[in-house]
Amino acid sequence: GMGDTLKEFGQRVLKARAALEEHTARQATLEARHSALQASIPELEAAVKKAEGVKVRALDAFVVDALDEVSLTRARAEEEQVKRRLLETIELIDATGRAKELGREELPKVQAELGNRERDLAGFKRDEIVEKIRGNGVGDLVRRAWVLQLDAGGGSWDGFLRGIFPNPSTGEIEELRQEMSAPTK
Repeated sequence: GMGDTLKEFGQRVLKARAALEEHTARQATLEARHSALQASIPELEAAVKKAEGVKVRALDAFVVDALDEVSLTRARAEEEQVKRRLLETIELIDATGRAKELGREELPKVQAELGNRERDLAGFKRDEIVEKIRGNGVGDLVRRAWVLQLDAGGGSWDGFLRGIFPNPSTGEIEELRQEMSAPTK
């Protein structure tokens, strides 16, 4: 709003910066989780293959009465469990991938928010300075300084203006110089 203070503008910048840091940290966590899950797949696939082998051998033994039903049931349950863990891991990889993608799409928005808050803060500071300058009648001070310089034997007005605006001229500063370039004593 209009009555916002410097502190409030500063807090908005800090909040936006924290949101960006949080977003970046969350993305890093998702990256790490995604990689770890993907890395676990070969091991899980090997475990499934092994459990399938155990179950097949259990069935072969069971049908010739070389294995009791409890042991067969255990071999089947083991295979089911390992297969389920593999499927769940694949689902988690997919979900983590989607979350990563969402985060990637969201990043420009989070960065833009910080940029906007920083611009608001800079604009507020600039407006404050402009107000101060207006309040202090800097125009009068510049005129008085020029008159004193003339009285002290001169220098050129352009030279005087270059002293006030030492930076390489932007278009706006050039316009200002033009506007100011016909001072009357």
